[in-house]
Amino acid sequence: MRLLLGIAWVIVLSGCGVGSDDGTINYRSNTLFSEGDGGWTAGFADYPVGLSESDSLDHYAFRFGMEPLPEGIIPAGTAFRLSSHNRNEDVFMYLAGRLGGVASSVNFRVHLTVEYVTDATEEQPVFLKVGATTSEIRPLADSGIWRLNVDKGNHGNAGFETEVLGRIGINTTTGSYRRVVRSTTTGIRAASSRNGNIWLYVGTESAYPGVTDIYITRIDARLEWER
Repeated sequence: MRLLLGIAWVIVLSGCGVGSDDGTINYRSNTLFSEGDGGWTAGFADYPVGLSESDSLDHYAFRFGMEPLPEGIIPAGTAFRLSSHNRNEDVFMYLAGRLGGVASSVNFRVHLTVEYVTDATEEQPVFLKVGATTSEIRPLADSGIWRLNVDKGNHGNAGFETEVLGRIGINTTTGSYRRVVRSTTTGIRAASSRNGNIWLYVGTESAYPGVTDIYITRIDARLEWER
């Protein structure tokens, strides 16, 4: 896997439709990264345009892909690792995927649960964000900075297409790796496209001027049809 600056590749996620008592259709998609990347792909945003691939990897220490979990995490296995050195105190790193085959041009309430492993502490201002949108998720050059083309908000503030699940760290000062599970509370309102697609993303936004390291082990998505 390689990183093409300013572009993230998106593959259709697997999902299933579930009928409900009132005749509506809901959808679920469950990804266990111990079984592979599940169609999710990595991207980075909120860093300067014009860096070569080697410069971005060296200066910002971008790291991504399927890797074994840190030693001591039980059960052991693999996860999708995202890591970067937040030199400009603003880097956003994320996974994105397209859930296809849903009802077209319909409003959904999207609920997401994310399980991950990190050594971040609660004191570090690194925020976990999840979102859903009609359009393909990708970075765009804006005034010399790669910006995501969705309203994700900034730092701990939520955008229109995002819910903030809090800081990624847990209440510890040891810096040891721990397993964490976070879920949406209200969910994100998003419409499917005319082709029956919804794009999902999970990411971290950092105001911490150091290295952020996260191993995402599971992402569960549930779409509820809003009439």
